[in-house]
Amino acid sequence: MSRLIPSKEDENLKITPDRNNEVPYYANKFVVYEEYEFVNGEEDAWGNVEVNVTAKDTDKYKVYKPDTYPVHIYLQISEIIIDEETVRLNNEQNGFEEIKVHRLRSIKAQESFLKFAKRFGLLGISEREYFFKRINEEAFTSGHKNLVLTDIKKELVNQELINKIYRMKIAVNYLKKWVDDKITEEQKEDLMNIVNDELPTKQDRLQLKNGEFYPSVLFSSLMDLAWWQLHEALLKKTTYRRCKNERCGNIFAVDHGNRDYCPPYPNRKRSNCEHNHNRRLDYYRKQATRS
Repeated sequence: MSRLIPSKEDENLKITPDRNNEVPYYANKFVVYEEYEFVNGEEDAWGNVEVNVTAKDTDKYKVYKPDTYPVHIYLQISEIIIDEETVRLNNEQNGFEEIKVHRLRSIKAQESFLKFAKRFGLLGISEREYFFKRINEEAFTSGHKNLVLTDIKKELVNQELINKIYRMKIAVNYLKKWVDDKITEEQKEDLMNIVNDELPTKQDRLQLKNGEFYPSVLFSSLMDLAWWQLHEALLKKTTYRRCKNERCGNIFAVDHGNRDYCPPYPNRKRSNCEHNHNRRLDYYRKQATRS
C-alpha cells in the first residue's frame, strides 16, 4: 500500500515517520509454487477445450505476504501480456460483425502470466465464490484465524480471468497517463468507474501486532486484494514515478522520496531494474575506457 513520503525536514533530521496503523494489515498470505504450467482439460458443451494453469510440484513453494512487499500488486498484474484477436460473429441481419476479443493464447502471453504466478501466485478468480463461506465454516470448529493462508493450486483460464486482467491494464494505463500529465477528465472518470465496478467483497478484522490491536482486511483472492490496493492508492493520492531504467519505463508507487527504480520482488533485497541499469552503465563505462 501507499506509504508516507518523508518531508525534507524529516530527511534532514533522519527521522523516520511513524507508519504504525497507517493502513490495515492484510490477513491473507498466499502460497506461491516454484513452477506453474498451462494444461488442457476437457471439452465443454461447445467443443472448446478448457485450459488451466496448475502448480507442477505442490511440495515446493514459498509464501507471499503482501504486508512485507512494497510494490502495489495491481501494477504487476498490468504487466501480464494479453493477446487481442478479431473474430467474426453472425448478427441479427444475417450478416457478420467483427469484434475484438482478448486471450491468453500466444507463448509470449502465457509466459508473462507464468512469470507473474511464480512471483506472487495465482490470481484466484475462480476460487472467489466459495472462499468466505469456507473461511466462516472453518471458524465454527477452529475459530477465526489471525492470518489466512490462501492456497490456490489451479486456475481456470476463462474469459472472466482475462477480462479482469485486461481491465486492470486499462486502469494502470490511465495512471501512466496521469504520471505523464496526459490524462483527461473523461479518462479520470472512466478510471473511477472501472475501480468502482471491480471493488471486491472483503472482511474487516482485527489483528494483534506487538501487543496492540490493528485493523486487518481479508480478501478472497489476490486479484481482489489488487483492486482494493488501487482504490486505497487513489484515495491517498499516491505518488507514482517512471522507472529510471529506460528498458523498463513502467511506473511504480513512491514509498520514499529518493526511489528511482521499481522496488525489488518478494524475497529479493535489490531492485532488478536498478541492478540491470547499473550493470549496463558499468559496461558502457568499461567500453569507453578501452576505446
